[in-house]
Amino acid sequence: MKNLRAWFCAAILISCSQSLHAANRYWVAAILPGNWSNTANWSASSGGLGGQSVPGAGDNVFFDGGASPLFLDNGNCTIDVAVSVASITISSGYTATISQGANTIAVSGAASFGGGTFTGGSANITITGAFTLSATTFKSTTAILELQGSAAFTGGSFAHNNGEVQFNSPAAQTISGTSPVFYTLEFVGTGHTTTLSSAGNIGVVNLLSLTGASNYTINTGTLAVSGNISLTNTAAGDGGSATILLDGAASQAITSALPVNESTLPNVIINSTGGTVQFPSMLTVAGNWTYTAGTLDVTTNSSTVTFDNTLTITGTHTLNNISFEGSNNWTFTIAAGTILTANGNMSLTGTSNIILATGTIDLNGNLTLTNTSTGGGGTAVLAFTGSGNQTITSALPVNESSLPAITINKTGGTLQFPALLTVRNNWVYTAGTIDVTTNNSTIVFASPLGTGTFGITGSLTLNNVTFEGN
Repeated sequence: MKNLRAWFCAAILISCSQSLHAANRYWVAAILPGNWSNTANWSASSGGLGGQSVPGAGDNVFFDGGASPLFLDNGNCTIDVAVSVASITISSGYTATISQGANTIAVSGAASFGGGTFTGGSANITITGAFTLSATTFKSTTAILELQGSAAFTGGSFAHNNGEVQFNSPAAQTISGTSPVFYTLEFVGTGHTTTLSSAGNIGVVNLLSLTGASNYTINTGTLAVSGNISLTNTAAGDGGSATILLDGAASQAITSALPVNESTLPNVIINSTGGTVQFPSMLTVAGNWTYTAGTLDVTTNSSTVTFDNTLTITGTHTLNNISFEGSNNWTFTIAAGTILTANGNMSLTGTSNIILATGTIDLNGNLTLTNTSTGGGGTAVLAFTGSGNQTITSALPVNESSLPAITINKTGGTLQFPALLTVRNNWVYTAGTIDVTTNNSTIVFASPLGTGTFGITGSLTLNNVTFEGN
């Protein structure tokens, strides 16, 4: 009797001990319909006997189609309960279908989809480790597929199912392999980098969303967005070397209620083939800005585009308000032949040099100068061409917020100068009324930084004039 009790206690201890440690569970589909919650459908070995515990947190799950003389290892699996496991591996030997239904799936480790079919349902799927899609016909959930590790789309097929894929990682992530098309794609700012290394462009057909309270960096690769963009990330210092391509065939909107430098975009290309692209009240860009085609709505929200970083602006087009922010001795290059028209106002801000190189900025509104660096200027042409009154506002001393080449060719109104204005390149006057008396203006013609010469063309009357050599 004592031996029997001892054996019984030992069996209980062994059973409890096993339940506390990770176990491997293999799908054998012994009972139809093949519900996840039925213990008869789970084995402790590939192709083994069913009757093991249903996989739980810490368990590794395998769908491998392992050979079994008794059970339907390749049978379909219906997820009829909420799932929380350590990992899921679907290998090439499995050829049936896994259906999510309305139950959540949480994987604390990696999920590898290398065979069969996965049909997403209507509940969230969270994968903490790496996500690999190599051979499965994968239909995502209509809710949120949250990926906290890197994602490799190397084979199989991915169908977005009108759901959202969210990249939300406490560490760097990489999206690699082929180029998936997402319905809604969200990047959560966590202070880390997401690298787009997949072949070709990653498509976003409904919404690209940049969220979170820490900064994000999106590097390399291209996000081809044919839908809208939502900006709610409240951190400064965002951006990266990736490209956001707006290429919709219908109207698109960029929505944001954020101040300057929050939810900053990396490189931007606008190549819209239909409809209009509507801008928010404030948009900050930290990469290259390229306009190829499309109708821009920059008036509905009285938009301001702030360029912050060394970048190139390419393509003749019209914006509303524009701002150049100097924060690290930036050079802003307006590509040769490009005319960037600002129908609204323009400003130079920040504390580091702003060099405006090549190209033309056609300004129809006012110019505000608050940049306090002394090394500005450049070879670009800033043309005052407004048909109404225009004002240059500045309370700065000589050499701060220095301007590049200036052209004045106004068809109406008056251009009013501040008390002091520094110009570091050519000055061309063609037409227009000049007010240099209201503020007792002094125009300082300072030589370009380094070496070089500049010319003054056109007959006009100024107030005070200073020539400064460097």
